[in-house]
Amino acid sequence: MIRIASLLHNLWRLSWKNRSWKPAEVSLIAHHIAAQIVLHCVNRRINPEGLFIFISRNNFEGMLCYFVASLLKVKAAIVNVRDVETINSLLKEDIVAAYICNQEGGLPVLSSKTLLIHFAQSTAFKGVSVAAFSPFSGAYFYFMTSGTTGRPKLVQYQEKMLIGNAVEVSRYLSLAPDDNILCFFPVQYMYGLSTMLTTLICQGNLVFDQFSLSRVGEMLRYHHITTLPVIGDWMLPLSKILALSSIRLKRVLNASDRLLSVQAENIMPSCDVLWNNFGQTESGPRLFCLKLETLSEIAKYSLNNVVAPGFVMNDSISIQLHPRDESRDGACRMLYRSPYAADGYVDEHLALIPRGEWMYSGDLFEKGLHDIYFWIAREKNEIKINGKFVPVQAISDHLMREFGALRHAFSKGSEGIINLHIEAEHGHEITGRISQLLSDSWHRYTFAIKTVVTIPTTHTGKIKVEQN
Repeated sequence: MIRIASLLHNLWRLSWKNRSWKPAEVSLIAHHIAAQIVLHCVNRRINPEGLFIFISRNNFEGMLCYFVASLLKVKAAIVNVRDVETINSLLKEDIVAAYICNQEGGLPVLSSKTLLIHFAQSTAFKGVSVAAFSPFSGAYFYFMTSGTTGRPKLVQYQEKMLIGNAVEVSRYLSLAPDDNILCFFPVQYMYGLSTMLTTLICQGNLVFDQFSLSRVGEMLRYHHITTLPVIGDWMLPLSKILALSSIRLKRVLNASDRLLSVQAENIMPSCDVLWNNFGQTESGPRLFCLKLETLSEIAKYSLNNVVAPGFVMNDSISIQLHPRDESRDGACRMLYRSPYAADGYVDEHLALIPRGEWMYSGDLFEKGLHDIYFWIAREKNEIKINGKFVPVQAISDHLMREFGALRHAFSKGSEGIINLHIEAEHGHEITGRISQLLSDSWHRYTFAIKTVVTIPTTHTGKIKVEQN
């Protein structure tokens, strides 16, 4: 079985903070960290079957934590500092075996269970055996997700499922050792983890950096980037930089829940291939994928100005679309069955919550010709007024047809009012035009337009607007 720790033997490269790292150097640090954890646990009689919460400050530390958890074959959650309070609220205190922190990080000591570890290349504890630390055959990883309810919960993965999905993604993207892949996304979340694993599997060059629009052109040139995962919101400004700098990429990967046609059309001239895809924390980062090489393909595979997630990634994944009794618009609930999916949600004791064979994604889909799947909406984002559904996705599509890639969100207000939250630099000008469109075309509903500087999002970039 391929495990995450097995990837320490591959011939990948890592670039982080203007330094290149080889697998042997990273392996030395990971083994040193693992040995320290073993010694601490033996001395303090810590239960190796409990949950180890690794607190990482950056993607380099996050990568190390995945390797360490895999070496030790423990139950692990890898989080940043701001997520510690949330994950603690989901667990009974006695479930946590230890909090693992870099002793040089300046992080507050969380509790008596905190282990301050030296993250460094060292052979000081090379005689310490780490392979037999736990009774498990592989590591288990726990990710926070809002699922279909909007409330935080934990989902459990076996590391072999994460590796299996990443192997398939690396294969269909045709990644190779000469690829240089830029990762902006936190590896403690699914898309950043997928980017990291696929690069290590293909033995390419992984570049960790922070997204900065003013520096992105320089990053792409300096590292000779071939493959760039980005969220849709970045594509319009990024496309201008790529065009002005005459930079052409081999691949651009959409890392958003949905890809707007206008975003795809703008970035397409600056890459050989644009990949759209769809997945979620519970399913693994890929259920569907779609390869786009021309502007005509974007038009062909778009519905309501949204690019289709595409085709099922491989034959081992099954999809069911269930019609909704209360709706006749053709949009169906999407359920999936995948060998790469999570084991399921866990309760406060880390016990798996029973689930059915099929998992509901929380999304509405339609199936087109030749087995292509179109994303329609998130079902929980639908709003009911006086017992009837408001077609917010249709209204949203209308707004985007008229105003382009306008960031916006809907929420239910009081007394039958629908709040429309929009990000706009020129508030008065655009709100007047939007108000007129809504009055002309959607006069059955009452709207309150609220202009904001930025629409609040979760740590993973999903829109977070409170419903009244």
